[in-house]
Amino acid sequence: MKPNARQVAIVDDTAQDRLLLRTMLERLPDIEIAGEAADLKGAKALLERPGLDAVFLDIELGRENSLTLLRGAGKLPHVVFTTVHRQFALTAFEVEAVDYLVKPVREDRLVRALAKLDVLLGRTGVSRVAIERAGSDRHLVPLDSVLAVEADGKNSIIHTGSGSHPDRRSLRDWEALLAKSGAERLDRSTLLRLEAVLAVKPYGRGARISFRNSALVLDLGRAAAERLEEVLPC
Repeated sequence: MKPNARQVAIVDDTAQDRLLLRTMLERLPDIEIAGEAADLKGAKALLERPGLDAVFLDIELGRENSLTLLRGAGKLPHVVFTTVHRQFALTAFEVEAVDYLVKPVREDRLVRALAKLDVLLGRTGVSRVAIERAGSDRHLVPLDSVLAVEADGKNSIIHTGSGSHPDRRSLRDWEALLAKSGAERLDRSTLLRLEAVLAVKPYGRGARISFRNSALVLDLGRAAAERLEEVLPC
């Protein structure tokens, strides 16, 4: 058992969806899967378990609806809904759900949901995220180590203080992950953490950037260099 880990449970009537969610959660730090269920009976037992911080709850469990468990219930763990249906969103927030994730659940949305949960639990947000280096090879990268992100088609190249790594997420996904980190979108292909910039020098029609405590050098085109000049603190 991980000390100080957030205890979460998964309720979904589809085994593949449970596995996918479990896999994503297990990649994140300070998460412990306290149990799983596939129907209302199992869900009720999980919701009554002491020490449970949150449950990832599918709304439609076969022919049953999990919302019936929440209406009029006493003290319950926090709920993050996971569903293929969009029409239950208003009802979900009427029962004070932490978040509403539409399947297939994306890892960046999952991280944002956990950040919301951490606020309710009085904890700091998720600080690391798993990225894909090659094939199925994945490792955790601290978000505060990300210096810049460049688009690579529909994917991205993540530049950290220790190296650069390909990742399957889009630049927009990384923009969401780094929303609270002072990262600035400079153009269609470049996301930059402003506080990490050490120096900016003219380079061709654009600029060449160096970073604090890193050997990384990043070249920007003209549009990105002009945008950087606008947003970089004096």
